[in-house]
Amino acid sequence: MLRKLPVTAAALGLAVSGLLLMPTSAQASERPAAAADPACGYNDNYGGQAVWRNCGNFNHLIETWALGASKSYQCVAAYSTYSLGPTWFISSSKYAGGEGCRP
Repeated sequence: MLRKLPVTAAALGLAVSGLLLMPTSAQASERPAAAADPACGYNDNYGGQAVWRNCGNFNHLIETWALGASKSYQCVAAYSTYSLGPTWFISSSKYAGGEGCRP
């Protein structure tokens, strides 16, 4: 035999005010999304930075140009992301070799 359970005024008030409703899919997805990882290689605007992402299992030697006039070399470790500098400062970057990282 089923018995009726008493409903308190407080619970009824919460249900009417909407506080006991289940969240909809739109409400559940309102949290900010995490930033996606940059693509492998050179990325010229990842959060305002130019970065090199090494997805390989060996070091990358990269050649980087700043403001189109200054050339430098960086060694980027395997499976890492290296920040080259602000987007406005870095003109380009390219793969220049691997393994030992000697310019």
